[in-house]
Amino acid sequence: ACLNRGLDGVWRLYIGHVDEQDRRWRVSLLEAEEPDRFDASNAIPLLTAQEVGGEGVQSPNLFIIGRTYFLTASYATKEVAPTPEAEAHKHADGDIYRTGLTRSRSGAAISGDGKHFQWIGDISPISQYAALRHEGPGWDSYCRRISSITPVNQGGFLAFYDGGASFEENSEERTGLATSFDLRTFYSITPEVPALASPHASQCLRYVDVVPVGHELFYYYEIAREDGAHELRVSVVERD
Repeated sequence: ACLNRGLDGVWRLYIGHVDEQDRRWRVSLLEAEEPDRFDASNAIPLLTAQEVGGEGVQSPNLFIIGRTYFLTASYATKEVAPTPEAEAHKHADGDIYRTGLTRSRSGAAISGDGKHFQWIGDISPISQYAALRHEGPGWDSYCRRISSITPVNQGGFLAFYDGGASFEENSEERTGLATSFDLRTFYSITPEVPALASPHASQCLRYVDVVPVGHELFYYYEIAREDGAHELRVSVVERD
């Protein structure tokens, strides 16, 4: 989920969840005057698998750029299943990301009010350099999920993205870096190896979120511990 206070002062919670009817991930919206007043029964549908042209959509993250609401999300691509049985199994357990029958990619939507969004399509970091240098899948072949975007003083944007080589690394992704000058095309600058990884267990380090506070940057992230469990941490660094 992603919590945001809009330009109009209204608090909005963008949340990914599995639809009870079609068993596909979708994104819905909750609104409230204060963060402790959200009511799940008033959820407003925001993005569905059909609307993004995929098999599901989740992990929303919202950025206010100027007067525009820019939303990124993970979406499951439509892939041809090897058998009719596999096709029927895609949504059997409610999480297609764990089936090996899709790929996890990044998409974006834009809005003028934070409530009505236009899906603009795929913005997954391009990692062609790695494909030319290596045989077989790269470290981010299966998953390229943008988790955070921050402006760069010299111009453009830096994105942190979660990457995984296959669906077997679902929930155990590591972090790569990508750059963009238009928020439409992102280029991976870590095509061969991730930029950030835990020294323990699965090496998972994912869902990096950058929050500027005064002259400091607060980096929140999920990381694998030595015993294999995950925990949330924060690192604080001074801005240049």
